[in-house]
Parts: sequence; C-alpha cells; structure tokens
Amino acid sequence: LKIDMSPRALGMGGSFVAVADDIYATQYNPAGLGLLAVPEASAMYLSGFEDSTFQYMAIGMPLPVSGLAGIEKPRAALSAIFTQSGDFTYRPIDSQGNVATVSMDAETNRILGASYAEKVYTGEANLEIYKATLEHYLGISAKYIGSELLGKYSASAFAVDAGWLVKEPSLGVAFGASLSNYGSGIKYIRETDPLPSIVRMGLSYQRSTIAEQSVLLALETDIYTNEDLKSLRGGLEYHFEKIFALRM
Repeated sequence: LKIDMSPRALGMGGSFVAVADDIYATQYNPAGLGLLAVPEASAMYLSGFEDSTFQYMAIGMPLPVSGLAGIEKPRAALSAIFTQSGDFTYRPIDSQGNVATVSMDAETNRILGASYAEKVYTGEANLEIYKATLEHYLGISAKYIGSELLGKYSASAFAVDAGWLVKEPSLGVAFGASLSNYGSGIKYIRETDPLPSIVRMGLSYQRSTIAEQSVLLALETDIYTNEDLKSLRGGLEYHFEKIFALRM
C-alpha cells in the first residue's frame, strides 16, 4: 500500500498528489480523476527479490451522467493490485528422522478499489494584483484488502481514500491533499496491524517554455500517521514537443 505505482510519479520522486491528472490518481489523489478527458487504462508488473511479484491494473473514464455538483460529468475508475511474496519451504522431521519438503505461498495479497471524482466548484478569488479562477475537484475511493499467509491464515480489511485538488489553469498552479488507506487494521489470528495510513499535501507549477514544450515542478510532504514517519518529495518534468519527457 506504500509502493509507488506510476512510472511518471516514480520519475518525479513520488511527488504526485498535486499533479494526479491520469489513471494513477487512484493511488495518490482520487480527486485527480476528475481531470480525465478520455478513458484511460494502465497495467504494471514488477518482479522483485526472492521471487516476489507485484501487479497493478486500472481503468477509468468519464461517466455519461451529470455529477452531483452539476458542473461536469463525473469520472469513475476500477483498480486492482495483486502481490506474491514468493515461496516458503517447510521441512518437517518425523520421529524416524526423515525430512520432508513442503512448499507453500509465503504471502499473497489482493486490493480491489473503486473510485469516483468530479469537479465540484469553479469560482473567482480576487487577490490584490490578480483575479484567480479556482477549479475544485473532490474524489473518493473504497478498497477491499484480502491477505493470506502460508496458504492457511487469511485476513481482510476495508479502507477509504479521499482527495482534494485545486487548480488555477491560467497560472498553472495546483494544490493537492489526500488521505490514503484509512480504515480497519488487518487481523490474522489475534494481533491486529494498522494499515499504512498516509496524509499527502503538495503544490505543483506548470508552464509552457518554447514551442510545444513545458516544465512541471512538484513538491510534496507525506505523513505516515501510524508509523510516526514523514518524507519530503520533489520532482521536475520537462516535456519535449508533447512526446518525450525528462523527469528528475
């Protein structure tokens, strides 16, 4: 639940809560789904250490109905994560000293999510030297989390994500905030472990440079509420002719 899943976000150090304008918004800030102009789908496969694997799939699209705020059509998305932690080898010894070998899945997890977002307000803010037009987006995700250890012990949990995104299109400035993985802990037998709840807040700034090129700067702080941990992330993206991108 803490793994960065977007190649774009990874290239920007994970500072994505105030960018979140594609299908990966489901993992960073569900409010960003409100920016989807056309249907999007994505899939990722990661092969890790000790035969561990990680798979991600998502699809999102505008809905053919009016949103609750009545401003624009809402957007919805479905996502799924599947992880495997490799094999666990168990070698029991019987009373005769014979050793058997039993192989089982060490751990498997599945996370199924449904997300909804829409633009909820557009209004002007009169600053001292500038009249800003602010676009507000809200989004929410519901998640089911299922886990199994050694093919024998199972546990499940439910969680929600919520996000808010504010954009000023003329200035290219955006503010984003989200809460991820807020819900019940996961319990296998007696002990309950809390989910890794994350509060994200960040700013982004995007502007055109020359021809069909643009630069995007993003800064974000992440607070892991159940682990007393904090991180500061920053990233840069430079688009060349709307085709190639350099990210740092």
